[in-house]
Amino acid sequence: MVYGELFRDLAHRALLNEEEELSELNQSNPDARPMSILQAGEVALHYLITKKALRDGSALRIEGEVSYEGNKRSKVDICFLKGKAVCASFEVKMVSLEEEDWRKRIRKDVEKHLDRTNKICRELDDSVRYNVALLISPDELSSQQAERHIEEGTAGMLKNSDSELWASEAIKLNHVDNDEKGIWNYMSVVVFTGGYTPARSK
Repeated sequence: MVYGELFRDLAHRALLNEEEELSELNQSNPDARPMSILQAGEVALHYLITKKALRDGSALRIEGEVSYEGNKRSKVDICFLKGKAVCASFEVKMVSLEEEDWRKRIRKDVEKHLDRTNKICRELDDSVRYNVALLISPDELSSQQAERHIEEGTAGMLKNSDSELWASEAIKLNHVDNDEKGIWNYMSVVVFTGGYTPARSK
């Protein structure tokens, strides 16, 4: 089972379904404040993905906010479980390609999560770790374009021979009041992993 591809499909369906429902509500009540998944924080997005997993017979049991060993304040966003053990983990970050520091934010998550010296509580020895980028863009991206953005943003961090990426089709977002954050029209779900060796001080 390819957990990364499974998570991409699960997250894409969960977020697409929610955005479509919000679109219907926006149209049925035009005098109300328009809403979008853009306005949800990461915790709310994790909830939507977990809720979708409950309805999807192919999804494994999900647990959120699993701690790292020795650092209870540092947690993994979402984990797949076998029994009570972590078989796959996902660090999720929503970023806009219009933000100057989007690459830095993605790279910081890679450093935290793909460094296997940071042991996750109840993690199986053969567990797989993934990072997830919810890429916000003004233009509709193909899955290949979304993957290329992540390859660019993580350049030099992951071993090419071990790298894998899975990107979804872009989700059309509802228009909301968002003057300070630029034009946010689409969201793509990109799940990726690869061999990562942390830099060590000399």
